[in-house]
Amino acid sequence: MKGILLFLFCLYFSFHFRGVSQTYVTITDTAFASYLRSVIPTAMSGNQMDTSSLAVKQLKYINAITLNIVNLSGVQYFPSLKNLACSYNQLTNLPVLPDSLTMLNCAGNQLIDLPAIPGMLQTLWCGGNQLTSLPALPNSLGDLKCAYNQLSSLPALPTSLTMLHCEYNHLTSLPTLPNSLRLLYCRHNQLTSLP
Repeated sequence: MKGILLFLFCLYFSFHFRGVSQTYVTITDTAFASYLRSVIPTAMSGNQMDTSSLAVKQLKYINAITLNIVNLSGVQYFPSLKNLACSYNQLTNLPVLPDSLTMLNCAGNQLIDLPAIPGMLQTLWCGGNQLTSLPALPNSLGDLKCAYNQLSSLPALPTSLTMLHCEYNHLTSLPTLPNSLRLLYCRHNQLTSLP
């Protein structure tokens, strides 16, 4: 009789919770996992994150500054993320970024390159890294701070750009400056003329 009841109990729960699906991913960086446990505790189990959780799906801001994070793998699972602040960590690369991102502050790390920039990004602060080039910049970008890198050139600047901080690089020229530009810092480069 106990076997039949146990079978019916399991059968009930398998049908009752069939629509509820959990997909777990491992957050390999312990500092990042610890941060996520503090902001989305219901989605985390140790270093496992339930990507189907409402907390993951609705998270808009990650403010993980100066936490000794080495790896941000897992950030790509936040489909509503607008603001990612991960400056002054130990990052050498970034994973694929969510398409929803409008602000990225990854300054003061050890990045040697950046992934493709999301098409809705409005603010990119990537100064104080070891970048030698930047990916294509989206038309939505208004604020670019890429000072204190090793850039020898910049990609085409979007027509929406209003602020450009590119000082302390190895730039020998600048691309065409958009009419929308209001602020330009380009000192301590190897420029001989401005466009």
